Amino acid sequence: MSSNAAVKIAHIDLNSYTIFESAFVAVTLFQILYVIKHILIIKRYYSAAKYEAKNMNIVMAMVYIIVAGEGGGILSRVLIGKPSPFISNDFRIWCGLGTWMVLSYLLFRSTKAKEKFAGWLNHPLWKYILIIPNEARRAIAMCVSTLAFLKISRAENHASVILFPTVLGFIAACGGGLMMNGVEAAYVTKNTAYGWRSFLESPSWKLKLPFVCALYYSLSYYYLENLSNVSDLENNIIYLLAYNAIYVIIIAFVLLPILTDLSAWIFAPKSPSKPVATPATAKKPKKD
Repeated sequence: MSSNAAVKIAHIDLNSYTIFESAFVAVTLFQILYVIKHILIIKRYYSAAKYEAKNMNIVMAMVYIIVAGEGGGILSRVLIGKPSPFISNDFRIWCGLGTWMVLSYLLFRSTKAKEKFAGWLNHPLWKYILIIPNEARRAIAMCVSTLAFLKISRAENHASVILFPTVLGFIAACGGGLMMNGVEAAYVTKNTAYGWRSFLESPSWKLKLPFVCALYYSLSYYYLENLSNVSDLENNIIYLLAYNAIYVIIIAFVLLPILTDLSAWIFAPKSPSKPVATPATAKKPKKD
């Protein structure tokens, strides 16, 4: 493999992606706090309903998967050899973390504050302002986690060099949250319409898209790794799709909730317009 190809791989494998670093780490920390808050909520559900400890252990195991997945991007950066900014004493990160903890505590404890905050965010536009950065973070975390398992698989000469790292990267970054939704529906909210059977037999695109993207990232990684000369491929569509895989995946993650809402709005069954009943005219008495 030539040095030219190695430079390209070093760029595509996120080792030089400093533009996402600060936002990625900060949002990941916020997400972990968000998960911890949900742990308290789930514990409250279980203590109130007096469920069995076995079910509680299942839910808590899923929560740990989420925590590992949300922090998986940071751990993966350590595994691939680049120190994470979280390890250093970054004053800005800790200030942001402390501010978020105070706000989260106030919103969690004060019912009036939660109602006012929810009312303020009740505009449809705010949904996308909050979702889009988090979806971009999920896409980056999935790529970094998948990359870590790809490197480990290659270093260990594992028999499965694509599928196994793809599955692990998908589970580490995205699968935990989706499994947690299934557990919460089955054991906490008792929502039979969204149980394990429907979760496994009829997965939604929110479950299928991350796996497809992880597979696409793995194939792109090995395609770039096996290139010997990239000077003749600058305008090749396959090369460009592989080289810019992370950007394509970010766009796919961001567009999914928007397209889902748009399709639901377009294909929503329209209620038939009811004819407006005209008031019956009073019959005038005939004159003799």
